[in-house]
Order: sequence, then C-alpha cells, then structure tokens
Amino acid sequence: MKIKGFILTGLTVAVLGFIVFAVAMSNLDWKFSINGNYEQKAYTVEGEEALPAALELRADYADVTVERGEETKIEYDDSNKLGYAFSVSDGKLTVTQTQKRSFFRLWLFRDKKPKIKVTVSSDCAAAVVKVQNGTLTVSDESFKALTVENKNGKIVLKSVDADSATVVNVNGDIEMDGFVCRGDLSVTNKNGDIGIRNSSVDGALGVVDKNGDVVITQTSCPTVNVNNGNGDIRLTEIAAGKLIATAHNGDIKGNKIDCPDIYAKNHNGDTKFSVVGSAADYVIVTKCSNGDVHAPQSGSGEKRIELINRNGDIDLSFEAKGSLNILNKG
Repeated sequence: MKIKGFILTGLTVAVLGFIVFAVAMSNLDWKFSINGNYEQKAYTVEGEEALPAALELRADYADVTVERGEETKIEYDDSNKLGYAFSVSDGKLTVTQTQKRSFFRLWLFRDKKPKIKVTVSSDCAAAVVKVQNGTLTVSDESFKALTVENKNGKIVLKSVDADSATVVNVNGDIEMDGFVCRGDLSVTNKNGDIGIRNSSVDGALGVVDKNGDVVITQTSCPTVNVNNGNGDIRLTEIAAGKLIATAHNGDIKGNKIDCPDIYAKNHNGDTKFSVVGSAADYVIVTKCSNGDVHAPQSGSGEKRIELINRNGDIDLSFEAKGSLNILNKG
C-alpha cells in the first residue's frame, strides 16, 4: 500500500509539473527565452519639456545606461514580452519598463538582455533610477540629487557628481570611480562587493555591506563610516577627519591612512593599519581578546587611534607623511 501511495504521489507531481511547464512554455511561444527578437526603438522628448529637470526610470529586465547628451532621448530594445511607458509631466521624465507574464518567466533560459540607453541634458538635476536583473551604468553626469538601486545586477558609476547620492544594490557588485559628492553619500549592498576609488565626498560617507568585500581607495571626506557583515574592509590612501570601520567576519586593512581620529572594531578577523604621521601625535588604545598586538607606544598628542579586536591580531604602524594620490576636484 505504501509503495502504491508513493507511485500515485509521484505520478501526480509529474503531471502537475508537466502542466506548469506546458503553460509556461505556451506563454513563451515555446521558445527557451523570454527575449524573442528585439526591435530597436527610440523615444525623444520634444516641445516645451524637451529638457526635463528630473528623471525617474524603472526597469524590470534590462541593462540600463544613463549618460549626458544634447537632447533627452531613450533608445530601447522592444519585444512582445516587454512593456514600456513614457511620460513627461511637471518637468519630470518618467520611463517604465516591465516584463509581461512575469509569473512564467524562465530565468534559466535567458540569453541576450535588452538594453535601455537614456541620454539626458545638463538641465536634468535629479534622477531616480531603479533596475532589476541587469547592469546599471551612469557616467559623465551631474545631479543635485541621485538615487540608484539595482537587484540581481551590477551598478557602475563613473565620473559622476551630485549634491547628495544614495546607492543601493542586492545580489550584485557596486563600482564607483571618480565620484564627487558635495553632500552625504550612502552606499549599501547585500550579497556583493563595493568598490569606491578616486572619489571625494564633502559630507559623510556611509558604506554598509552584508556579504562581500568593501574596497575604498584614493578617497577623501570629513567622515568615513564602513560596516561589513561578512567580508573584508580594505582602505588605501584615505584622507578623512574621522574614520570608523566595523567588521564582523573579515579582516580590516588600512594602508596610508591620513586621519586624526580612527576607530576600528573587529569580531573575527585581523586588523592592520598603516597610518600617515607620527605615533607621538596619537593617543593609541588597543584591546584584543584572542590575538597578538603589534603597536608602538602611545603618544600624547590630540589625535587618537582605538583598535578593538575579539578574535584576531592587531598590527599598527606609522609612515612618514607624503602626498596621497587622491582626486583633485579643482
């Protein structure tokens, strides 16, 4: 009886699986891809609102690029499996792309992704760009306010400046090169690396990662606060007024750090800092539960370094002050 019951259950599951597969493939025209054949199209903003002051773009499934141009224009790959909507109202250009019949999408059979290229003029002062399942690239642009979000894809920001900016990703890397922020910059990631280089922030730089490495190089700002759950924190050639680094499961490594106020706390990993200046100028505090400490004798200056470690070594050294290769904003 038990064997008969197992056989009946197995047949039922198989039949249901075939029905779901048949319905899904029927919705996909029995093609092992949701893409089909793309048709390249373009939408151009014309008339009095040809130079919108704001952009809001949402894409479910595409590689998206945003860059500067003389006119505001959206070039996109279209198919019968994708839907697009464009509108301009009160000086804001809104672009929305969605996947049709999303319940039956077969991610395993994807091939070439559709592309959306957005060109905006310098009149566009604010942008909100949210993408899923594709690479999001913003380059050579200037904004007062910038928000970029991605899920299941990479974010690339190159030669971008903003008064304030928020960068969020889930399941993908974040790469920022030559980013200038005149206010606060917030960068958050889950399940991916964060890389920031050759950048400058006039406000606070806050970086949070849950599963991935954080690498910041050749960057200056008044305050840097980096928190990483599972991954290393690597800082190189950082000029800051205050630096806070917290790691839970990973190493903290700072090389050529020019900062009068350094605080680092690590739970499971080594902590190693090379600081520009003299140990005599710093009050040095080290606390280590399970690991070795290699640090010079504390000085009596107004600067401060506090390194706390639970399971890992602490290594602190100083080097002569020299020039750091950090972005010059001009």
